[in-house]
Amino acid sequence: MTLALAFAVAAAVGSVARWWCSRFNRVGRPLGTLAVNVVAAFALGLLVGASRNTATIIGVAHLGSLSTFATVVKEISGELETRRYGGALLYVGATVVLGVTAALAGIAIG
Repeated sequence: MTLALAFAVAAAVGSVARWWCSRFNRVGRPLGTLAVNVVAAFALGLLVGASRNTATIIGVAHLGSLSTFATVVKEISGELETRRYGGALLYVGATVVLGVTAALAGIAIG
């Protein structure tokens, strides 16, 4: 029961933090989402080798609710619908390159 409660609290904190960071998307580009996903990738890299419970609570619950693939897809679709093809391509590239780089940095440090 304690693990389930910790999971629920971590997920709630992650989802509220995700919602709060979405305020930075108002500049016309999804910079808040990009930043959140890069930070989450870095933190997941740090968790490599953590205990199962830690990885579950922090990695799955907190970071999983903080970063969301569905939001990335929605934002890319928005770029495509408004015919900002270069913006969509840049966003996809930045998400992948920065996310993988951040995860590798987290693994190296952790």
